[in-house]
Amino acid sequence: MGFLKKFFRNVFREEGQPLTTSSFEHLSEEELEAHLGVRRYGDFLLTDAVRPSYDLQVVPQQGYRHDNYHDDQSKSDVPVLMASASSERLF
Repeated sequence: MGFLKKFFRNVFREEGQPLTTSSFEHLSEEELEAHLGVRRYGDFLLTDAVRPSYDLQVVPQQGYRHDNYHDDQSKSDVPVLMASASSERLF
């Protein structure tokens, strides 16, 4: 799992950008392995592509919401629809 810790540490790193703290940063290999092994949060079954942060700032649940994405470079707003569904509803 060492490659995952390196990935989380370096994936969003850009020159001149301050480093942000990741909830995965100080985990042992065993803690990371255990976290990635959790598939269910209450009634919500995760797909293989999704894992929440270690500190569960956002607990997975089924639902949707309307929002806007603001692009600072072009100064434009794009309406978006964000949705999540439990794995057994998808497959």
